[in-house]
Amino acid sequence: EILKFQPGNTYQVRLVPNPNSPKETVFHYYNHGWNSNATGKFVTALCPTTFGDTCPIDAYYLKTYRTGTESEKAAASVLSRKEGWMVNVYVVSDPSNPENEGKVKILRYGKELAKIIESALSGDDSDEFGVEKVFDVENGSTLRIKCENRTGNRGGKAQYITYSSSKFLAPSKIEVDVDGVLNSVHDLKSVNKQTSPAEMQRLLDEHFFNLTTGSPVEEEDQDEYTQIREEKPSSVKKVETVVESTFETSKEDVNETDESTDEALKKLLADL
Repeated sequence: EILKFQPGNTYQVRLVPNPNSPKETVFHYYNHGWNSNATGKFVTALCPTTFGDTCPIDAYYLKTYRTGTESEKAAASVLSRKEGWMVNVYVVSDPSNPENEGKVKILRYGKELAKIIESALSGDDSDEFGVEKVFDVENGSTLRIKCENRTGNRGGKAQYITYSSSKFLAPSKIEVDVDGVLNSVHDLKSVNKQTSPAEMQRLLDEHFFNLTTGSPVEEEDQDEYTQIREEKPSSVKKVETVVESTFETSKEDVNETDESTDEALKKLLADL
């Protein structure tokens, strides 16, 4: 049910609120993924910090960043957690898969689209759009997602996909069965299996250390990691706050700071 994008195409969707659980309209998560040292295949799993638990992979990454050799740091770089979001969307236009049009699918996105959505909800563009227009399926604003290939700065050869040219369009009315759309929202938490710290330890042992057992993280690392684990990026606070305000009368003030996981790690280390 997750939308797939192809470079060179432009897609149009409307964000759909979760009428039964407004706070779960946007699902913010962290995940780990790398090519297994045991099988060579890509392995990935939700980071337990998504649900407020500790993660042995994050703890090992932090320990290596602090005390590891340069070669150990280089090897562990693949373990850094990635930040992502998911939201239900009504598909207006999908040139890659036209059969998706008129259906509720899942938009999985990273920091580029998160910044654009955040700006429309509570940032510089909120006066023009705001929650009422962004989450109004029938009379609201369409998110136009432009998927492009860009060439990197190093040697001019490396390419990457960017969504930076995406934007919300002026509000307009579309013919849509609103009740049918709201009744079709997906449970975003069930898309990926929730993992425990023990499962993440096994993933680390088997697919990074190429072991079946061992490589436990020391307790002191868990203590130092607590500060990072409990820190929730303010961009997520913003999205949750404004989505909740769609169904409630009050709106909370939120911090303007937005730090990635790696930036939070570096900040913590710099203060030591």
